[in-house]
Amino acid sequence: MMEKLSPPEFDRNYLAVKKRLEAALQKSGRNADEITLLAATKTVDPQTIRYAVEKGITHIGENRVQELREKSAAVDGVQWHLIGTLQTNKVKYLPEIG
Repeated sequence: MMEKLSPPEFDRNYLAVKKRLEAALQKSGRNADEITLLAATKTVDPQTIRYAVEKGITHIGENRVQELREKSAAVDGVQWHLIGTLQTNKVKYLPEIG
């Protein structure tokens, strides 16, 4: 079952992540252009992902090949990443993902 976040709920979560990220960057002495924010979208619906893209998120990670295939077909403008373990029987589906 895919979860749909309301825009205010997404914004609240995203702001919290950005604050933690900024604190970590400051503590480590690194610059924001040295890191990549990767949003994991397990159970998140494509509409919420499109909203995240509108907010500036450009790297999306999914850990299920089937969901990655569905979501990548429904959401443009991002770089998709498969995160986690890949089962051998799922490898054949990856070349279809853009």
